Amino acid sequence: MKRTVLAAAAAGVIVVATVVSVTALTGPERSPADPQPRESTPTLTTDPPPTPTSTPPPFQPVGGHDWLLAVPVGFSLSAGLPDDGGDFERVSEPVTWTFCDTEAFPDDDIVDVRREGATGPEYADRRDLRVFRDDRAAHAFLTAAATTATDCPEEQHGVTRWIHSVTPVDGVGEESVRLMQTYETDGLVNAGATWWDVIRVGNAVLVTATGGEYLPGETLGQGIREHDRLLAPIVGSMCVFAAEYGDGC
Repeated sequence: MKRTVLAAAAAGVIVVATVVSVTALTGPERSPADPQPRESTPTLTTDPPPTPTSTPPPFQPVGGHDWLLAVPVGFSLSAGLPDDGGDFERVSEPVTWTFCDTEAFPDDDIVDVRREGATGPEYADRRDLRVFRDDRAAHAFLTAAATTATDCPEEQHGVTRWIHSVTPVDGVGEESVRLMQTYETDGLVNAGATWWDVIRVGNAVLVTATGGEYLPGETLGQGIREHDRLLAPIVGSMCVFAAEYGDGC
């Protein structure tokens, strides 16, 4: 059975899908970045590239703050996205994904949202900026997303195993986690990976879903580093949601 990233868009993480003819797996309707694994030359099993991390400090909510409850006019999520036209299409579907039948990125409790993204051959990049009533609600969303993936370390779809990992990421926003999905068939790594970045600043959370035909190892690591570079100015602009900065940061 064949499908494209756009066929998966109705389901909506952050993080990877191939867009031209890719092998679909039996399972629930999938998300905006739906990286269907393609058969590849047998490769020894490897883990996703490590991201330097440390134990994050305990979350400390800010009390009595007048939080910004709307995405500012002109706030853009489009850094590095290809223009609409040719092989690429700009999209604005929500980022959604289920791990073991549990939705990781529900729209509950948000008070405002902005969505931008693009799909194309062997490419998908969707971005949601979600605003919550306060930093406590935003933190709860991030924690729940990470827990959903942690509680589902793998799923079996036919002969293919979907492998999940969750990694805290240092130095990005006030707190950040990366959810990763890679694939194996008969113990061999398949081409294709998806990752979701969940980044909180104050009462706002940026959720991205990114994908392509990466293999775990240096190729995937390069893709992650390039995506981090594209997100950096967006995360920097999210300072307007931070308690200690606000307008004019």
